[in-house]
Amino acid sequence: MNKNTTVLLAAVLVFAAALTIVLYLYPAFNLNPISTSNTNQSANTAALTNQADLSDFLGKYGFYSNTSLSAYYQVPANNEMIINCNYGIEPFYYNIPAILAIENITTYEAYTNISTDVGEYTLCIIDPTLPYCSYINDSLYNFTMKFMNYSTAYALYNSTASTYYEAYDSIESAPDSVSSSAFFSPLLYDVSVLNSTNQSSESSVVSSLIKLQQIPQYILDLSNGTVETDPIYLPVPFQYEIYYYPLKEACNSSLTVFNLISNINNFETQTYYNIYSSAGADVTNICINDSSNSCKQSELNDLNISFYVQRQVS
Repeated sequence: MNKNTTVLLAAVLVFAAALTIVLYLYPAFNLNPISTSNTNQSANTAALTNQADLSDFLGKYGFYSNTSLSAYYQVPANNEMIINCNYGIEPFYYNIPAILAIENITTYEAYTNISTDVGEYTLCIIDPTLPYCSYINDSLYNFTMKFMNYSTAYALYNSTASTYYEAYDSIESAPDSVSSSAFFSPLLYDVSVLNSTNQSSESSVVSSLIKLQQIPQYILDLSNGTVETDPIYLPVPFQYEIYYYPLKEACNSSLTVFNLISNINNFETQTYYNIYSSAGADVTNICINDSSNSCKQSELNDLNISFYVQRQVS
């Protein structure tokens, strides 16, 4: 086994074992999302647009400073879509498997279709009650079978299976309390799916790739201001990367979406709206203001952004 993989998996065993203790000691309803004493305001914080809307939003969802929202979710240089307050996804083109044959469809149309399907499917992994979850699997399968040939599908299957079998081998010797924990249940499920795949059949290979469940990246924002991050994330081909914030209380009476926009240009080119447009989502677009992503009034208006918040400066 690759040495780096072994080290990472050893670290994640420790993280998984500690997770249960942390969740017990820090139940979500007792947590302040981030300590005021650990929030550093930017020296050049500008006057906020739509201050009343911002204040109402922060109060409703348990944040109480201009920088605490972006600090809590560890917003990266790219954009993050927060789902139901305690999950995040990154809808980026490079997560989507290569599609070879375009036929009578433009590249833009193909990209829009597959990115929307992948996005909807990722949301269904987080919230299976959404209205399109009953058919999105079939839609993703049909699109992929049309535009991906067997050799591409099998190469994707082979590389994915190799990673997951290595991960599985590393936990076999772990104590049952760790290897059988909920943290590793997606991995155990995925191995069973891979084992049942008919590798000579493109249909079986594609179906298995779509069925796989990722281990999301766990992020623990503790009340003392420290952040513990799961050292390993096991991706799957047909889902966007998922972040999970187990200490944040869910707000999912209906689909709630915060688009945290730290790259205006990227947000303009993604198909965010298509992902949740048929789900009746409560959507708030929020610009993350910093030296590389200036949130101008014109952009706030053009992209239907409600307000901006300042990125925390360390």
